[in-house]
Amino acid sequence: MPVPLSRYFIRIASSGLFITSFFFNPAFASDFKIGVSNSPMSLPFAVAEHQNLFAKYGVHPELVKCVGGIRCVKELIENKVDMATSSELPVLFNAYETSNLSILGTFAQNNDDLKLIVSKEMAAKKPGDWQDRRVGVVMKSASHYYMDVALLYHGIDPRSVKLVGLTPEELPKAISSGKVDAVSVWEPYGYLTRLAGANNVVVLKTPKLYQQSFILTTTKDFSKSNNERISGVLRALNAANEFIRTHPAQAQQIMIKHSNLDQEFVKQNWGAYRFDLALQQSLITTMEGEARWMVRENHVSDKGKTPDVSKLIDASHLNRVAPQAIDFAYK
Repeated sequence: MPVPLSRYFIRIASSGLFITSFFFNPAFASDFKIGVSNSPMSLPFAVAEHQNLFAKYGVHPELVKCVGGIRCVKELIENKVDMATSSELPVLFNAYETSNLSILGTFAQNNDDLKLIVSKEMAAKKPGDWQDRRVGVVMKSASHYYMDVALLYHGIDPRSVKLVGLTPEELPKAISSGKVDAVSVWEPYGYLTRLAGANNVVVLKTPKLYQQSFILTTTKDFSKSNNERISGVLRALNAANEFIRTHPAQAQQIMIKHSNLDQEFVKQNWGAYRFDLALQQSLITTMEGEARWMVRENHVSDKGKTPDVSKLIDASHLNRVAPQAIDFAYK
């Protein structure tokens, strides 16, 4: 049976950030913190903790669970955590404000994580009928970017709609409550939106236009003086991804516990996830396109400070742990 929405939101709480660790082994004192999004994309971290892989590789982080990568990156910038998981968008947006962020690698990908979900009324509309319609997004996130991509594919000018900035927790009920006509949303909030909307919402059919990557980011300051800690975390993630591939049934149960999901969500979505530790040219290509979008659509205030995407990425740590996971672009 699906998890009732009220029960789900009680679990995640309205504060947006759990100042707590999950699967944390009290036998070891943590000496650094990692902000981990509650997204299913963060599964390798939950597996690494559940299987004691961090301890195996000599590190004992406290995993601080955040609702959404935007909040994890915010905690990183505010020095409340030492590393953070998120999609690439929050890191890129914040790179316009700080030069202290450093991407260590990607550990999960999904080209069907984002959904444009609309009321049944809107699903029947022509592109010209979208003028001034309200679309809920999490501003400056993958939700925001995907909205533009999906609307353009359907012949709808993104500038013709009214953006309504929402938190991830507000998205599932936004259509059914009448607050918006559509939402651009990542999982598991897409699944929860469909549950909340019952038979009154549909996913607007869109090709898999955007591959979302989940990345591990730290600060340049932390990176310079914590080689062993970073290497230990990357080795644990590499082992966790191998566990996911060889023990999928067990990994699925860990996903359910980590992200407060149900078996039906996993059944519907498991095949879309790819868990690999890597640094590929495609990450740079994607982020460069996103940077151009930010400037073109006036989503950043100082266009003269467009970051050099390649300089946001530090391949040195992954090169020590798994050099085969790095393609030519970073060598």
